[in-house]
Amino acid sequence: MALSSVSVGPITIGYTAEGSASETGLNPYDVRRKCDPSEDGPLCYKGILWTETWLNNPKTKAALGAEPSRKFEACNTKVYESFFSQGDGMHNSAALLPELINDGIRLLVYAGDAGWLFFFCTLHDH
Repeated sequence: MALSSVSVGPITIGYTAEGSASETGLNPYDVRRKCDPSEDGPLCYKGILWTETWLNNPKTKAALGAEPSRKFEACNTKVYESFFSQGDGMHNSAALLPELINDGIRLLVYAGDAGWLFFFCTLHDH
């Protein structure tokens, strides 16, 4: 597959294989799996739906100190585009991790090797 740039407005934010995961019928988070939106949800990832439900629960909002009227929405396109248009797309954040860890903050660092959306080779030094 050839690679092509992906742009949000005038800013190039990355590369992706031509076409989209939805056109192939593959799951964009794990290309080893097929995606069935009727079973897996519109983004082919059931966990997103569970996360939205949990984060929009009034008890969860209260425990997190979130504004009760604010609705959590996973994969919001407007937020995504605003994030990248400000130059906050791809940058090395590894230097920030030791300080967070030393301050006692627990982290989860995702570096998969089968994702269409989060291409693992961008996470390694070449």
